[in-house]
Amino acid sequence: MVNLPQLREFVTFAKYLNISKAADVLFTSQSNLSKHLKQLEGDLGFNLTCKKGNRIYLTDEGSHFLSGIQSVLCDYDQLVEECQLIQKNEFAKLTLQDPPFSDRACAAFYELVNNIRRASKTVSIDFVHEKFRDRPALLMSDEMHLLLEYHCDDIENIVEQYAQQHILAVQISIEPLAVWGKRFVLEGVDKLDPMRFKELSIMQSSDASSPMNTLISELPAILGYSPKIFVSPARSAAQYYYSGHKNSVFLLPQSYTTKEVFTSRNDMRAVPIADDSIPCRGVALINMRGAYYSFLEPLVKTAEVS
Repeated sequence: MVNLPQLREFVTFAKYLNISKAADVLFTSQSNLSKHLKQLEGDLGFNLTCKKGNRIYLTDEGSHFLSGIQSVLCDYDQLVEECQLIQKNEFAKLTLQDPPFSDRACAAFYELVNNIRRASKTVSIDFVHEKFRDRPALLMSDEMHLLLEYHCDDIENIVEQYAQQHILAVQISIEPLAVWGKRFVLEGVDKLDPMRFKELSIMQSSDASSPMNTLISELPAILGYSPKIFVSPARSAAQYYYSGHKNSVFLLPQSYTTKEVFTSRNDMRAVPIADDSIPCRGVALINMRGAYYSFLEPLVKTAEVS
């Protein structure tokens, strides 16, 4: 039966490929080490080493096994260390919503995540994408610990509304909002007048976890009227183009529309909204009553922009 001491002995032996040197490092006898390596090969069912002349070499399967088992042992050691820290209440396992875009807000979000990693070596970060789930509810239940949402309302209103739910909202980016749609709909338009939304349909993802849905829900107060909303089941640009309403457009952070996925589409076009009248705010959210609030709050605050 393979055991951890045998595996560690094999890794040490493979470093030297010399029974005498390895035995000295392991503080054991050469006969014991040889016996353990033979037992390991018997348990595995294949040879780890071969001898050519006076030299010992790893077999092909031995080389492959060495590469994999070192990773397994590292993971095992890290897992044990984390469990010991959990026992002492010194380990934080943070679950973060995976941001959907590659824009200014996401860049700020990932920099915040890197700062969290740098702040403590005892933090494990897991990115997930929870579809069709209410994001603030995940935050309040401590299933998620840090979220990124997009808003266009005044930041003071956003902060106040979330504070009533015991959620800290911090603006980590702000940039103009842009529209992206079929070229024939936006042809000849350099900047879109917000009043055009009376003629167009704004695409809204059917995925309830989309961070853009909060921004879309705030639009009526910003525009002064309720724009048409087209709920889209599309999961790709191609699917959107061929299945969406002919006069529909997506709202996106302006920095995201400069990516090649948009600029390379001859059948689509992205344009800014006139006068930068509708901001796109990237807002980081944490639960004030969450287990890691005291740890996260100062780090999130350092990412705040005005």
